[in-house]
Parts: sequence; structure tokens; C-alpha cells
Amino acid sequence: MSAPPPLPTRNTLALVSLNAALLGFFLLPFVGSLVAIVTGHLARSHLRRRSYRLRYDDMALPAIAVGWIGLAAWVLGTLAMVYWFIPWLKELLRVLGNAILLKSN
Repeated sequence: MSAPPPLPTRNTLALVSLNAALLGFFLLPFVGSLVAIVTGHLARSHLRRRSYRLRYDDMALPAIAVGWIGLAAWVLGTLAMVYWFIPWLKELLRVLGNAILLKSN
């Protein structure tokens, strides 16, 4: 008769979530933050269903927070770039259009 498989000793989803949150905050802004949020919520749901604690269980909540902060920073940065880039692009096209019209005359 074989022995039952050993129980896991650490919460891998929480660890993945924290790594993805840090990666999303510094290197992969959108993707890393989304992965951190999803895996963090999965790790928290597994924690609620278990009757025992694992190592790294406490990493899921900060990872979710960093993931949401990174996602919000990405969205606000994108909106700011669009807000300042579109008027600049319109002005550039206007100036180039005037230069082309002046050159053709």
C-alpha cells in the first residue's frame, strides 16, 4: 500500500501573484497587473476554502493591491498620453499641411 501524497507546503498562486504584480509594476504594465489580480483572487479563494494555512498565504492580498495600483497607473498614463498626444498630433498635421500648401504655391 502506498502512502498518500504529501500536502503542499506553500501557496504557489500567491507567490505567482506577487511576482506578477512586481513584474507588472516595473516591466509588463498591463499583462503583469492582470495576471496578479486574477491569480491573487484565486489564491485568496483557495485560502478561504482550506482549513489549514500554507506558507506565502499572506502574499496574495498585497499582490492584488499592487496589481490594481499598477493597472490604474497604466490606465491613467495611457489616458494622459492620449490627452496630450492628440492635440500635439493635430497641431503637427496642421503645420505640415500648411508647409505643403506653401511649398506647392
